[in-house]
Amino acid sequence: DEKYYLEACKLLKEDTKNFIPRSNEWIQGMSYRVHLELEKHNLSEALDLIKKLFENNQLTSENLMMFGINKGAWDLFLITKFLGYYKQNNIEFTIAKPQLQMLLQYIEQNIHGPFPKCNILKWIAFLGKKHGYDDIVVKAMDVVEKFEPDFVMQTISLSFDLFKCYTTKESAKEVFDKISNLEKQEKYFALYMEHRNYKEKFDLKKAKDWDLWDIVSLLPFYYS
Repeated sequence: DEKYYLEACKLLKEDTKNFIPRSNEWIQGMSYRVHLELEKHNLSEALDLIKKLFENNQLTSENLMMFGINKGAWDLFLITKFLGYYKQNNIEFTIAKPQLQMLLQYIEQNIHGPFPKCNILKWIAFLGKKHGYDDIVVKAMDVVEKFEPDFVMQTISLSFDLFKCYTTKESAKEVFDKISNLEKQEKYFALYMEHRNYKEKFDLKKAKDWDLWDIVSLLPFYYS
């Protein structure tokens, strides 16, 4: 809803203006602002915020991937998600395969814990799939760590679970059962999934026909 988007932009902008630049609160607020702009596919605004966040006005869609090498998990989450959105909106945009391979190796060796590692890997897998780098997709699927059984982590893992069904022969029934169980636990999650029409978008018996973008962007805001 445009009204809520504008209100969120206003409040987050006020928040970051009141925080000390580079403080943890400021960094978190700036990250939220990037996620918010990506929700609306406002790529120019999102990139401007990323430049401010990293204090680097030379950043572009072309050099952002290599800039991200050696960054921390939350920085890489923003970078890979931005590049995923950029690729979705700019089909001619290309990332060299060795860059994705380098990033995957770095993540495997240095980024630990299921979240946000899972979302970094999801966006790398998305970029790999869009470029036709199938071995990158397989590798990204293999590197993810086991999710905790709590509601939040099981929710966050859904896009990754659906991605695996889309790219492998894994049955989607287990994922649908998981969604049904989560809906029973939290009514607002159930309302959200109904709003996203996931049962219409993801035919249980035709995972290969699913829209890849619907998978990776299923969850809102920083959950994706």
